[in-house]
Amino acid sequence: MYFDVPVQTAQIVTHDSTSVLENDYAMSQVKVNKDGTLSHKLETKPQSVPVPFEKPVETKTQVIHKDKRVEVPVPVEKKLTPWEKFRMDAFWWLLGATALSVGVIFRKPLFALVRRFI
Repeated sequence: MYFDVPVQTAQIVTHDSTSVLENDYAMSQVKVNKDGTLSHKLETKPQSVPVPFEKPVETKTQVIHKDKRVEVPVPVEKKLTPWEKFRMDAFWWLLGATALSVGVIFRKPLFALVRRFI
């Protein structure tokens, strides 16, 4: 960051042996001594000057994606009959009973197969 000091000029003409010039940032004092020498004193003023500047705006964004399941009822032309409901429910019972029967009927060959791997 650079600070540009504003240009200020001042000038004074006096018949006295001392002269003082001052602006917003400094003060200058000139004095003619009795022996004909010239002394010059320059002082800056202690101050804090606010400096306007542009700072880039930093924004933090966070995107969170959430999948939301919404059940949408689908219209059906007609409802299932009690017989159709029974057949759909009975399928799983029938499948389990078939698996159990196969296990009972083929138990000896299955045990022999399992013993080979143990």
